Amino acid sequence: MGRNDRRTFDRRTILRSIAVLGAASAFPGCSDGGEKAGSAEENARRFPLGVASGDPRQATVILWTRALNPGTTGDVTLRLEVATDSAFTKFVVQKEGLPATAAHDGCIKVRVKGLSPATTYYYRFSYAVGGTRFRSTSGRTRTAPDASSDVQVRFAVANCQDYVGRYWNSYQQMLAAAPEDVDFFVSIGDYIYETTGATTPQPPARTVTFTTASETIDLGGGELAAKSLGNYRDLYRTYRSDPLLQQVHARWPVIVTWDDHEYSDDCWGSTATYFNGRRNEKDDERRRNAEQAFFEYLPIDEGTAGSDPQTDVVTTERDQLYPNQKLWRTFAFGKHLELVMTDFRSFRPDHPIPEDAFPGTVVADQATLVGVLGQATFDASFPPGVAEYLNVDAPALAQLKGALIAVATAGAVQAGLSQADAAAYAAGVIRGNLGLVVVNQMLAAANQSPIPPTGLERGLFYALIGKQSFFTQFGSRYVVVKGSYDLYTALLYAQTAKASENAFGSEQEGFVVTRLTQSTATHKVLVSSVSLISMQLNLTNVPNVPAQFAQNFYFDVDQWDGFPNKRAELLAQLSSVQNLIALSGDIHGSFAGNEKPSAPKIAFLTSPAISSQTVGEEVGAAVTTFSSDPAFQPGGSIYNALVTFLPQLLQGSTGGAMKFVNTSSHGFLTLGFDAAKVRATFTLIPASEVTVDYSKQAAGALQAKVSTQAFDIAGGVLTPA
Repeated sequence: MGRNDRRTFDRRTILRSIAVLGAASAFPGCSDGGEKAGSAEENARRFPLGVASGDPRQATVILWTRALNPGTTGDVTLRLEVATDSAFTKFVVQKEGLPATAAHDGCIKVRVKGLSPATTYYYRFSYAVGGTRFRSTSGRTRTAPDASSDVQVRFAVANCQDYVGRYWNSYQQMLAAAPEDVDFFVSIGDYIYETTGATTPQPPARTVTFTTASETIDLGGGELAAKSLGNYRDLYRTYRSDPLLQQVHARWPVIVTWDDHEYSDDCWGSTATYFNGRRNEKDDERRRNAEQAFFEYLPIDEGTAGSDPQTDVVTTERDQLYPNQKLWRTFAFGKHLELVMTDFRSFRPDHPIPEDAFPGTVVADQATLVGVLGQATFDASFPPGVAEYLNVDAPALAQLKGALIAVATAGAVQAGLSQADAAAYAAGVIRGNLGLVVVNQMLAAANQSPIPPTGLERGLFYALIGKQSFFTQFGSRYVVVKGSYDLYTALLYAQTAKASENAFGSEQEGFVVTRLTQSTATHKVLVSSVSLISMQLNLTNVPNVPAQFAQNFYFDVDQWDGFPNKRAELLAQLSSVQNLIALSGDIHGSFAGNEKPSAPKIAFLTSPAISSQTVGEEVGAAVTTFSSDPAFQPGGSIYNALVTFLPQLLQGSTGGAMKFVNTSSHGFLTLGFDAAKVRATFTLIPASEVTVDYSKQAAGALQAKVSTQAFDIAGGVLTPA
């Protein structure tokens, strides 16, 4: 369901099946027909990353491992065993001749078919060399219940698991606390982080080393970003070497989608954003490298079934990757749950405000704004002395334009551009209508007198939306003025026939809406890697905030707040869907709430980060460096609002729509579904514990740090449990 028909398994790797040896006994570690069993140490060396399963359906599941034959560089031919008991005496599959190929870094994904619904299976891979059989660890997986089954379903949610300098205590708690009735876990983005080298704190035991550093992108300050296929494979090998993550994968099947860091931070399509417009960062080959490693290392089902009644070897070929990949899909678990997985990154457009946008560029002139708002609203929203602009292309202003180009060129050089690139940038942006406030700031830098606003028309320019400098994420991807951003994006949405916010792409959006509106499941879950609930920072009523900052801001417009018109349209299309939950991650905090407090309808849940720097820590680090104004320093009004009282500010800024906010903890989310309701439980660990390896602490040491917050959800209404 929900898979496109472009993917094909490699038919050359599908070998004939062998007879199931029903009477055979193969206990873990025992020999087969005189073969000697490999030692635990040798088994681990040859299957260094354990096993994993994924995309469980009623009759199929994907099984994964990575196999090596030390001292050789060729393929490894494996046996797969699947049984209904952990002792491997009741086989349902014994399959020989399965290739773990060097072309795919020794990784193999096998689709096992003909399974029974709602059944637990055990599996392992092995191969023999010189009379010794080496085996992977054993994994446990479970198929989905039949769509007509009246059964409870329970799953855990994980996202944002930075490795460098951080320990995955969240997974340790998940393994200890999650009961056996957890059917699977969902990984909803940032399974890896593509950079390494500059993150702190950084204990030596938690680092990533790129085998070929010369193939990376140098971000400065010792930080490197993956670029080549080998770089991305290095990341997955390192992350998957963690014993806790191996145990999680061996215990439960996973259903996974990506966000940005599987490729590049805050990306859109194949375009990265590291340099904030200083250079062209579109790189299709890098995107395909990232995707190839992703599909090699994660047990995701792809393509149609082959003719073999038991197994298909599933591979992803290069021509199936960006821009041809279609990761969206849907899963049914009994009568009470349909899970719709989406891809927010591959097809979305650029952020509406480019990182290299010139603050003075007018995006809507007076005539346009009066036509949209009406004269009275325009006068109230764009008062004299704030929003005036002038046309620097007017012949009488040629000298002024030259001065502005000189200032802009110098500023661009200071921002890191070469003289030639800076001159080209300045010539491209110092033209047409420019906001007077910005023009006068530039004239002051050139020791020239300001231009009075008398008689000038008023309009909307980027500085009024929050863009204060040339090449920056602030005022572009983060911290924009909500009112003016909403106005600008609405105009852009109409001007581009909605293309400016087509986040899912038309094909995926049609799939999502159709699946959710036609689903007969009691509960529907829409999985978006980034949050659908609005996250605002309303400083208008915060005492002692300087006037220029006393506004309502969107905190992060790299997520759905950046596409407010498409979000409103999408939610309107889903307004008839009963018992809908919008599930997300990305923001490194825990959130629970609704779109509007007066019309709950859809419940929004955001899962905390497994280990990545919390949103509270990120805001705290950014505030003091954003401005030297005393309001931004410890004890200042803005510092207190954005750092000390961030949860209260986020909760209060949405008028009561948010019911729960935690910005200072790692952890995970667990969801349980039955005919009556959903139980959502946040498991939380203070961020201060992330540098402590609790797997080496005394039993119970981690548990003492853990807290939980649970809600019951019915018809969109969240009730503390």
